[in-house]
Amino acid sequence: MTVASTLSKVSYAADGSLAAFPFPFRVLTPRDLKMALRTPDGTETALAFPAGYSVTGAGQDAGGTATLAQAPAAGQTVVLYRDLALTQELDLANNDPFDADQVEGAFDRLTMIAQQLKEQADRALTYAVSTPTAEIMSATEYLAAVNAKVSAAQSAQSGALAAQGQAEADAAQATAQAENAEASKVAAQTARSSAEAAQDAAQTSGAAAQSAQAAAATYQSAALLSAQAAQSSAMSAAAAQAGAQTAEASALAMVNATAWASGTAYTANQCVIYAGQAYRAIAGSTGVTPGTDPSKWRLLGFDATAYTTAAPTLTGTASANEGTTASGSVSNFDAAVAYVWTIPSALQSTWSFNSANGAFSFTLPLVSADTAYTLSLCATKAGELRSAAGTRTVTSLDISIQAGPTLTFTDSTAGWPDGDFS
Repeated sequence: MTVASTLSKVSYAADGSLAAFPFPFRVLTPRDLKMALRTPDGTETALAFPAGYSVTGAGQDAGGTATLAQAPAAGQTVVLYRDLALTQELDLANNDPFDADQVEGAFDRLTMIAQQLKEQADRALTYAVSTPTAEIMSATEYLAAVNAKVSAAQSAQSGALAAQGQAEADAAQATAQAENAEASKVAAQTARSSAEAAQDAAQTSGAAAQSAQAAAATYQSAALLSAQAAQSSAMSAAAAQAGAQTAEASALAMVNATAWASGTAYTANQCVIYAGQAYRAIAGSTGVTPGTDPSKWRLLGFDATAYTTAAPTLTGTASANEGTTASGSVSNFDAAVAYVWTIPSALQSTWSFNSANGAFSFTLPLVSADTAYTLSLCATKAGELRSAAGTRTVTSLDISIQAGPTLTFTDSTAGWPDGDFS
């Protein structure tokens, strides 16, 4: 046998009733097929074999079926993947007859192990091939750097909250100053009124009246200056509060926000990305769209578009006759991007994707009526959010079979040449 397919993992969305799931790739033994369940909040649970599930079809090129002891709950993701022990079990003796099947089987096992390691490496954070050796960090160093960034973000958040508290205190102080200024202004206006009254009453004492009027003017100027100072303080407090809110948004944006999902239960202070904007949860909620309820979500003013991988664009065959090969490609293919496909089960056995240039192909299955199949592809890149899904719908066209001539048989030999018809 050969290992013609690079597929070694497949996933399905559980519906709460289905317990059997096909896997379209060969495993050498039932124990080589592993299963895991992932909840909407990202919790992953590995299933034990054979207590948690059974396997049929081991050794078959077309794969087989894994059946769980109990159907997984709706909303969970079922993942089936090949996982072989990293051993070489073929022992050849000198001068023994050459057994091609045993040697080819050992090659198949090593190829499957290589595919297994590649699948694991594709899920790891890697450096560009041109990165200088001096810039490459170990996993421990990289995690330390990430933790330092997180700590810096948390410190920035704490500083922003402290600045916000100081801004609120300054705003309260400015309000008190404004109230005092208003009282001073009222007192000055009263003094001015009293001075004017004194001037009217003491016209014969012009010098005294003028002195009183000057004093009133002085009070009024002082009151106006106090009011202006209070207004300036209030404006400074508002600016400080706005700066604190901006710093808070920047700090929270550094946290690993995820795309909002309607079925996920969110708790206070979690950050999500929705419609290109960043939001922070004010209170726990499920299914509440960000931007529709201010008591649940707060807009941070952080544009997530620049941090999201561009959605892939799929081109190729739109429709073709059943049994023929359909093909296409990712028109904006990027070798530095990791691609995550969702392929209809009817296409998985013939599915092929070239990770070097983005080309893909598959055979359209036989159908009894024209049937449409939708491919879905997401892209992820180191340091960016997962892209929106790019889709491509391909229709398998049913080929009608026309009726042929009708043959009628009879028990009589009349009209036929003489012969033995027994």
